Amino acid sequence: MATSNVDANPSLSFNFINKHPLLQKLITWYQQVGTENKDNENKHGFLKHFIDTIANNLTKSSNNLRYSDTIKNFALSLYVLGGKLTYEFIRLNLPGSLPNLTMLNTLISNSNSKISEAEFRFDQLQKHFDDYNVQYAFGSEDTTGIIKQIKYDSTTNTFNGFPTPLDHGVPIKEYYQTNSFDTLKLWFNSIDKSSLLNVHMIQPVQSTHQSIIPSPFLLSAYGIDNTATANDILQRWWYIFNQCLQRNIRIIGFSTDADAKYLRAMRLMSGFFGSLPSFKAHQHPQAFQIKPTSRWPWFYLHEQQLLLFFQDPTHLVTKWRNRLLSSAAELCFGNQFILINHLHDIINNETYSKLDHGLTKSDINPKDRQNFSSCLKLTSADLFQILNDDVNTPGTLIYLQMLKMIILAYVEKKPTIAERMLGVWYFSVEYGLHGSNSKHSIQRKLQKTESDNNLVFPVHHKHRNDRQSSFTQSQSEIDQIDIERIITEAYHEAMDMLDELLSEYVFKQLNSTSKMYDYSSQLSNIDGGEFEIADDDEDETTDDLNIDDDNNDSFSSNDDYSDDDEKDDTRDLINTTKKDFTGMKVFNKIEPHL
Repeated sequence: MATSNVDANPSLSFNFINKHPLLQKLITWYQQVGTENKDNENKHGFLKHFIDTIANNLTKSSNNLRYSDTIKNFALSLYVLGGKLTYEFIRLNLPGSLPNLTMLNTLISNSNSKISEAEFRFDQLQKHFDDYNVQYAFGSEDTTGIIKQIKYDSTTNTFNGFPTPLDHGVPIKEYYQTNSFDTLKLWFNSIDKSSLLNVHMIQPVQSTHQSIIPSPFLLSAYGIDNTATANDILQRWWYIFNQCLQRNIRIIGFSTDADAKYLRAMRLMSGFFGSLPSFKAHQHPQAFQIKPTSRWPWFYLHEQQLLLFFQDPTHLVTKWRNRLLSSAAELCFGNQFILINHLHDIINNETYSKLDHGLTKSDINPKDRQNFSSCLKLTSADLFQILNDDVNTPGTLIYLQMLKMIILAYVEKKPTIAERMLGVWYFSVEYGLHGSNSKHSIQRKLQKTESDNNLVFPVHHKHRNDRQSSFTQSQSEIDQIDIERIITEAYHEAMDMLDELLSEYVFKQLNSTSKMYDYSSQLSNIDGGEFEIADDDEDETTDDLNIDDDNNDSFSSNDDYSDDDEKDDTRDLINTTKKDFTGMKVFNKIEPHL
């Protein structure tokens, strides 16, 4: 080995190589890689590029450094994931390994991934869909906190960092442009800096024959100040839907977290205990048809729906946990209290060890509001067994079992469609009875070509499983009979669980009908006037959202709800008056005078 290397490069000598053990190890490693199969060679492909780049550039002048496409892609990824300071720290301490920031900014500009604030990239979205050969997609919208600061974008002559004004719910692009110092001074003195970044993502939906889930697409991002209303959200979704439809992209629904104004927008659009009489989205030509039967008393929506809506499952799970940990909330099933103290007692009980229940004090710490892993621990079979053995904790047990159903239905990736539906309806019936930006765009593009670049990316905790299609033969076929059977099964299982907690009168009333009450037909009024009952009467005049027949991209204003209403989560609760059954409050016995 040593002889062949010395002969190839006469300047090398045995003494020189022996004085530098690193050279010996590098030669040995290169020989091992050269004799390995293709899979192992690809495994070390990037490392070879990295070592070769450093070795080649160390012997060149600083203005003659060269980098391969793989190294450039790695540099972009490092800059996105680590930020400017991390990138510079690594580059300065590994000379010749990474391009400088000037070259990096040129790469970003040439990548066509630079995003201007408040720009909706519909044309790039269409190209993204053409590359994957898909047509259907789901939209999502969420906000995240940001550091308040103003930055000047020289390419657009725009000052970014102020809250973006909305025009019919749609942000106005390049609004803060000026050549006047006095105008800029006025903005700084009169307008608060944006504290939130609103982000729109589009997730393509793969067909049954595709094995890889297409990567999501960053549609738009812009600063806001949290003053938008449900009216703005509805108009913005309508704008996105129509712009995509013009490009042969069918948005089938939207997903957000459980914020009150998003829920209000969802309910108004879908007609779920709310209506937009002057804007009948369910009559759109693209609406799909649902065929309920007389045996579906639980179906409250229009038979035609244009869009589907989902809440972010992780937020749904953590908020369910946080409600249990809240010191202000008082939860109960009948006369059985749902208390966090039940879990404290288990942790502090010397009879049980951590191996018995798997809990620690951090799992029930209310300050850690996004602790998803603790939600999994709170739904373990071992903890359920301990709670089941205690006669004083049935309320807490049922509450955590409902949390388990949410995780099964919306978070876990292994269950089939039938198993998910069972979890959804089990939770719904039981709850009903009880309640009777540009960096990320670049990163997505690089991850799409991960195998070509020989780069390995860290996996976020929400995406730990491979991005393989979850379609199976057992999941792809389900009919109306299956749906009805699943709902009936979930209903009876929930009834069996609540048997001991319900008063005898309430239980007999529910058990005699063996079905859920159709509360939609029993509503006589809605407290506070927040929503109108769904009504298809064309002659009814309201001030609700109206659609212009000549321009389907625009709404008129809606004055039925105010900003103060949307800041109050309690206004989400719809108070109803029932004509023939008043079993909302559950008692073990009823006093004679009542």
